[in-house]
Amino acid sequence: MSIGGPSSLRFESFLFIIHSLFPAQNVTLETFLDKVEQGFPKLRAAQNAVEIAAAKSKEKRGAFDPVLMVDTSALRYNSSSTRGKALSTQMLETTVEQTTRSGAKVFAGSRLNFGSVKSPGSSTGELGEYFVGVKLPLLRGNGVNQKSIAEAVAKLEFGQATEEARLIRLNVRLKASEAFWEWVAARERREIAARLLNIAKVRADGIRERYERGDLPKIDTVEAETEVRRREGGLVKAERDIEKTLLKLNVFLWNGPIGTPGSLPKPALPTAEELEAAFSRAVAQRPEARIISAETKVIEQSLALAKNERRPSLDVVVSPGIDTGRNSVGATVKAGVFYSIPLRQQTADGQIEQAQQKLEKIRQDEALLKREIETEVQDATSALRRAYERVQANVAELELAQQLELGELIRFQEGDGTLFLLNQRERGTAETAARLVDVIAEFHIAKAALRAAEGGLN
Repeated sequence: MSIGGPSSLRFESFLFIIHSLFPAQNVTLETFLDKVEQGFPKLRAAQNAVEIAAAKSKEKRGAFDPVLMVDTSALRYNSSSTRGKALSTQMLETTVEQTTRSGAKVFAGSRLNFGSVKSPGSSTGELGEYFVGVKLPLLRGNGVNQKSIAEAVAKLEFGQATEEARLIRLNVRLKASEAFWEWVAARERREIAARLLNIAKVRADGIRERYERGDLPKIDTVEAETEVRRREGGLVKAERDIEKTLLKLNVFLWNGPIGTPGSLPKPALPTAEELEAAFSRAVAQRPEARIISAETKVIEQSLALAKNERRPSLDVVVSPGIDTGRNSVGATVKAGVFYSIPLRQQTADGQIEQAQQKLEKIRQDEALLKREIETEVQDATSALRRAYERVQANVAELELAQQLELGELIRFQEGDGTLFLLNQRERGTAETAARLVDVIAEFHIAKAALRAAEGGLN
């Protein structure tokens, strides 16, 4: 929905009066925000945190990289069966091992042992023994193990870092938007003050000429000069307001100047349907909600690992192979079962209790967050609607002030009015116009706040 009807025409008339002295330039809110994002240190630091999390995720994936192991040795030793007789052996074993996310280890390799091989080694044929194998956890570590959980947690933490960077970017863009609209409004108020001063100067020159001709009394020149000085003070204040907004903008600009802004855009209220859908969009888009979701999943992974640690360990190893060359035996096999059971479970039980309490806490945090998001959206929506209503009221007020000013000007020119009253009417119109500028800026700030409350970045 947009401004329409007579109010729209009054608004357009006001914009023409104000912006005729202030033509639009090429600096928009989006170009300004793009400039902020190119160099603002807080945003760059947030991106560094994301890259750190990505590097950590890469590190945890490294636990599943294949490993090449080479074991070679040469021994000369005293025989246990024939004491005092020196024996020798040479052994070479090469294995490639891969740990899988399910907890199983698969491997393949070769073994070449010569000479009098000491126990527990075994001799091979002259061409060596070649084997494959798997070590499979059947209980503890089956599907849930420290390496797979560490990788999953690192991925979730990368997602958290990404959402935290989005949250920082959201807050920076909101604050930068507020500073931008304050800057634009300050420039427009300065143009109003300059226009008001120019009118007073022109009139003071005319009154001085009429006084010198004897048409007006001395008091009128004093009144006119007093008004010029008053309006000069107003212009100085307006210029100081611009300087303050520029200093505020300078906090966000780290990549060079941006020039001058255009004018305040005409307010356009979102549709009722868009405003009503704001809350659902906020819950889906807000980074805080996604951060809590990721934290919940991290705790759930820790809980799954703790529960798995309570299980006994039962691993099966099977490694078939073939012995080749002279003096070989052909098919070989190595198989075994390894079993262990913890006698006490305090470590795992403590971890389970911690995880369960953390989940309960985060559920409470999530409920509070949803309420806060709902409140923020409602507040931003209310601010936007009320600012729009104030714009409408101020447009009507400005029209009436302009009518009073014009009437007083006609009375003064016809000799029925006074310069004092005319100056008051002009100041009243300028003050109303300045208030309208401020309310329009408030509308755009409220619109940015609503966008931020929804979790939108553009």
